[in-house]
Formats: sequence, structure tokens, C-alpha cells
Amino acid sequence: MDRELVTAMVAIGALGIGAQWLAWRVRIPSIVLLMLAGLVIGPVTGFINPTRDFDGLVYPFVALSVAIILFEGGLNLRWHEYKEAGIDVIRLVTLGLLLSGILGSMAARYVGGLSWPVALLFGTISVVTGPTVVLPMLKQARLRRRSAALLKWEGIINDPLGALLTVLVFEYFSQSQHVTAVGDIFLNLGVALAAALAAGFACAHLLKRAFHRGRVPEYLKAPVLLAAILILYVLLNAVQEEAGLLAVTITGFVLANVHLRNIEELQRFSNYLTLMLVSGVFILLSADISI
Repeated sequence: MDRELVTAMVAIGALGIGAQWLAWRVRIPSIVLLMLAGLVIGPVTGFINPTRDFDGLVYPFVALSVAIILFEGGLNLRWHEYKEAGIDVIRLVTLGLLLSGILGSMAARYVGGLSWPVALLFGTISVVTGPTVVLPMLKQARLRRRSAALLKWEGIINDPLGALLTVLVFEYFSQSQHVTAVGDIFLNLGVALAAALAAGFACAHLLKRAFHRGRVPEYLKAPVLLAAILILYVLLNAVQEEAGLLAVTITGFVLANVHLRNIEELQRFSNYLTLMLVSGVFILLSADISI
């Protein structure tokens, strides 16, 4: 491995943890400092160029990282928090998602002057908030418990739904002569949702049964869990692109609410891993921006 590549990887890791620590000290969202660090070592100084230096591995790394981050987000969803947030959660991830997509598309069309295909794609992308943005901000904001629960649920659930919808819209407009019917988009969305729900629940209960029956030793539980999540993500993506994100989120949610033994240790492991991945993802993506 090239010495420059090793240096770049170490620099990203060190800057990521340094930015996380500094954000804790000055009490600002860590993503602000992570993005600044990426901009400085990327387009500003030219110290690293992720697309060039990592030889096409940036986006596969980001994709797998997001899957793990969403699984960890699912582990943080508690049923009692949903009861506190009530029907507002459903409204945000259904009616709210739809209205955000429509209004974002109209703004891109009539304000930005984009063509309708690009405007609709922009609208579906803009509905994604995501736990990588929302959760770090919630750590700094002193919100009431119900408001924090509402924003956490919305951020975690809207991420895979928005990504899935964006892929389906893109596939529709990329078809030659637009032969795909609009109804097919909703059909594919329904199939993807059903497959993700079924696979997520099945994976969670299989893991629970294996752990409770002693089929997996304690020291292998976290690695087995990580491997299962990545396999589930890849398999569901083979059914429909980005359906794997929803499946791993559901798996995390189910595991967090089925009274799994030693769930605190698994959560601690996923928290540490997610912290490293979030730091790396934001720095890499920011460093990959072209002036």
C-alpha cells in the first residue's frame, strides 16, 4: 500500500476524532467541524483527493457506512418514544415526506429553472434528513423529550425512504423513451417496502434466537451482528436499490425492542463504530468537493 494513502487514511481518522472532541468542547454540532476539516484537506489545500487517492472505493465505503449508521439509528428507536411522539411521526414520514418532495420539486423547477426530471429528482433527494445530520445536532440542542423523539424518528426513517424514492424516480427518467409507467414506481416502492419489512423482522428475530439459545459466544455477538447487517443490506439491494437501508433500520429497531440480552453492550459497540464512520464519511465527502 502506498505510503501517501496510509498517511491520508490516518489523517482522516485523526481529524475526525479531533473534530468530534473539539465539537464537544465548544458545544457545537460535530458535522460543522467535520465538513470544515474535509474542505481544508481537500479542495482548499489539495492534501487529499478521495476520488483519485482511493481509486473508486469512496462511495462503496460510504454506502456500507450509511447502512451501519442507519442500523445504529434503528437501535436508538424505542417504542415508548414513538408513543410519546404519537401520530405526528406517521404524518412526518408520509404526508410530510410527500409535501417536502412536491414543494422541493416545484422550487427547483420554478425558482431554479431546472427541467422537470432534474427538479423531481432534486425534490426526492431534499426530503432526506438522515441520522448523520439530525442525531449529532440533537446531542447539542436542549429540546423537550417529545420534540427530540419526534425529530429522531423522522430523521432515521426518512433517510431510507427518501433514498429509495430517489432511486425509483431516477430509474423512471433514465428508462429509454420513458416506457416505465408512473404506477410502476409505486409498485416497486411497495415491493421494496414489503421486502425490507419482512427481511428486517426476520433477521432481527433470527439473531435474537441465536443469541438467546447460546448459538453465538459473547465475544462473537458484535461481529456476527455486523456481518448479518452488511449481508442483509447487500441482499435487499439486489431486490431493489437502497431497500437495504430500510431493512437494516428495521432490524435495529426490532432488536432494540425485543428485550435482547446484553443489548447495552451491542449498542456501545455500534455507537463507537458509528462515531468513527460518521467522522470518516463527512470528511471524505467534503474533501471530494470540487471548487
